[in-house]
Amino acid sequence: MLKIIDFISYWYMRYLLVSELYLVERWERCMIHTIMFILFFGLWYMNKVFIEFVSNYFSAKFKL
Repeated sequence: MLKIIDFISYWYMRYLLVSELYLVERWERCMIHTIMFILFFGLWYMNKVFIEFVSNYFSAKFKL
């Protein structure tokens, strides 16, 4: 169990170093993570709806 925690800690620290989030305070880091999650979820949902709409449109139009 300790190896798993060390592994996750290591990669989380690397993520903080690469993204330079280790420089900001904890509440700012939480805010950035929340905004990024909302953006990612919004883009995922938009792509899901858009791709489904386009595929239904073209399959009905060209009878694929």
